[in-house]
Amino acid sequence: MTRRFLVPCIAFWLAGLVAVASAAGSQEPAIQALVEFDSTIEFEAFIALPGLDIMKAKPGVAVTLVTDSDQIAELEAMGYVVVVEIPHMQDYYAARIRGDNFGAFHTFSETVEFLDALHASYPSITTEKFSIGMSVEGRPLWAMKISDNPDVDEPEPKALFDGLHHAREVITPEVVMHYMTWLCENYGTDQQATHLVDNRELFFIPIVNPDGFVYNEETEPEGGGMWRKNRCENEGSDCYGVDLNRHYGYEWDYPVGASTDPCDNLFKGFAPFTEPEVVAFADFASGRDFGFNISFHSVVGCILIPWGYTSSIQTPDDALFREIGSAMARYNGYEVGQAGEVISYTASGTTNDWMYGVLGILSVCIEVGGSSFWPMESELEGLRQDNLWPQIYASRIVGPYLAVEDYSFTGGDGDQEPESGETLDLTVTIENEGLAHAVGDVAVTLVTRDAYVQLSNAHSFLGSIGPRSSASNSAAPLSFSIDSSVPDGHVLELVLVLEGDGFYAEEELAWLMGELTTLF
Repeated sequence: MTRRFLVPCIAFWLAGLVAVASAAGSQEPAIQALVEFDSTIEFEAFIALPGLDIMKAKPGVAVTLVTDSDQIAELEAMGYVVVVEIPHMQDYYAARIRGDNFGAFHTFSETVEFLDALHASYPSITTEKFSIGMSVEGRPLWAMKISDNPDVDEPEPKALFDGLHHAREVITPEVVMHYMTWLCENYGTDQQATHLVDNRELFFIPIVNPDGFVYNEETEPEGGGMWRKNRCENEGSDCYGVDLNRHYGYEWDYPVGASTDPCDNLFKGFAPFTEPEVVAFADFASGRDFGFNISFHSVVGCILIPWGYTSSIQTPDDALFREIGSAMARYNGYEVGQAGEVISYTASGTTNDWMYGVLGILSVCIEVGGSSFWPMESELEGLRQDNLWPQIYASRIVGPYLAVEDYSFTGGDGDQEPESGETLDLTVTIENEGLAHAVGDVAVTLVTRDAYVQLSNAHSFLGSIGPRSSASNSAAPLSFSIDSSVPDGHVLELVLVLEGDGFYAEEELAWLMGELTTLF
């Protein structure tokens, strides 16, 4: 690849680089474009340019931009080769949507209807929707609490889940509402959901930026709107909006990671905390003792931990953040790290940095994956499922929660696989996932209804397990025998019952016995 790239010329062009249009009228056509690089030096120089709305980046290799024709001309004049991938993102996204409005995705009014319907169906475990504040244009920022005594402020561990700081990231309310639905529909039948509702206070704000979201609906009623910011009028400028996720007070004035140009999509505002949406969110978060927060964005497919404003400094809880992030990514495979590590550019004045740096709340940004800001409707269910476990896990760790970390067998033929006729000892390692709460009098009990299994030692006592700590029953393992008459193809089923300080959970273990016969 050939380009006329000269590092010394960058300073000349910085002042003139044109940002993606943010005017008050109809949305300008957004262009998705790709810029590739021959070296790390080129890549790093490029991402340092102001006014870039970076969608995805592959460090040292390529950057995918949301841009416009004017900015492309500026970049090409600097010597970059810009390849247009989608010439009109709004039309491209809208053409993929089936049905009225936003198709399978909720509009603002449909999200409000969802909250009302959820409360009507599950009034004993949900509050009515309530407003934490008003937007620039006077729309409520709706919230809901899910708990066993929803209208009572109980001293239970608390977690907060939010979406749509950026108006075009339509998948983010969907993953939040999916978890809300999962909790309610499984309460009373699923042990894990029931425990979380009974022993936690879980708060949800699906849409932090209602004005920007409604503006996308008004300008692109069939879906595909690419407006990102809120809808404030910037004094002295024809360009509207502040990037709400660059507007929080912690490191707001850091020299990189946000824009000072009101026309940029990353405009941080003229001062922090001037926008009512951010003030409302910050006041709400400050007024409760949250143990964890997940703020959802899109579209990279990663888990970002503080600090976002720099990757040259790590937080005092960096190891804990990475441990939690890795656990959250267990099923979706998302990469975990600081923004500068994972997406190659920094972000200052973010929700997560402020939550952690000012309030001391452990807070992460989950960038939901997918093909685009408006993913195909066929992707919706998979993306919801990808981000269900991280929310479950966050709800677990804000309070005491016991889980099987590992197990192993001794006896039999030593291959760690239960087989016909064997007598085995089962050693179990139990973890208390909780961030701040010990669990006392921990016991593990082996239970089975399998006629081919005989239990000889079904109980082990582990004592107290501290937060983020583990204990095993290696000194007194559980023991069982498998009848020699067990047929091939039988599924051997055991249940481990975990108890301690009122906590109760069951974890199932299962193995296929013998060899299956191949029929065809």
